[in-house]
Amino acid sequence: MAKLIVIKGSDGDRTPFLRGILVQSLVDVGLAFDEAYGLAQAVRNELQDRQEITSAELRGTVAGLLEERHGSQKSKL
Repeated sequence: MAKLIVIKGSDGDRTPFLRGILVQSLVDVGLAFDEAYGLAQAVRNELQDRQEITSAELRGTVAGLLEERHGSQKSKL
């Protein structure tokens, strides 16, 4: 799997996608570690064929997976 680059907002900063950062962000908003890790792994798997993604697209992907797994309550993170 090639490195996935996240393009942040209007300034265009480019940062590699790091599963651990996503896990920590999900834990910070209340998910259990195991749940956050599983979701981050699912995100990584879903995006494995992409080279770039915007931060807005990444948020949408995470929100969509949260909604699939937990309903609309947690998708508003």
